[in-house]
Amino acid sequence: MKKILFLLAVILIFSQQPASAHSKLESSNPEAGATETEPLKEISLTFNTRIEESSTFTLSREGGEEVQVDNITIDDDTLRGTIPQDLENGAYTVSWDIVGADTHVIKDSINFTVQLPDQLEEKTEEAPADEEPKADEPEGEEKKDTETASENNTESQNSQILLPVIGGILLVAVIVIAVISMRKKR
Repeated sequence: MKKILFLLAVILIFSQQPASAHSKLESSNPEAGATETEPLKEISLTFNTRIEESSTFTLSREGGEEVQVDNITIDDDTLRGTIPQDLENGAYTVSWDIVGADTHVIKDSINFTVQLPDQLEEKTEEAPADEEPKADEPEGEEKKDTETASENNTESQNSQILLPVIGGILLVAVIVIAVISMRKKR
């Protein structure tokens, strides 16, 4: 009986994957939800594990219009691409499709806003005097997209933490039941 319990405990311990097994975004330039006030020349996404060569990303404007990104490269855990022309003011989404070191495909995205001062001045000069320029605060769909991306990242992190905790609880329960069973037999 002791051998069976020991074998069961070993199987449970080694069948648990670490919480950080899946690749996840650690940092980015621009950061999720950021408002860029300087021209953006490069996008970089850094993950917590090495990523495979087939990994890629796209950049799109509000409304789904794809923006050209050149020279997408992978350097161990970082995915980079250059933006050949200045981005216009507005909301953007970086969507990635990566294969992590654990061979799992991960698809996710972040949102950011470009708000270059010189483009604001041009729009203010063109706008009639009774029209106010837009505020820095994201509105409507852009705000919803940012909130949804944040919620998705939080849910993913919570599920990665929860699995090992449940495994540990199950292991403790099996051990307690085994000890109680052994004591009853004596």
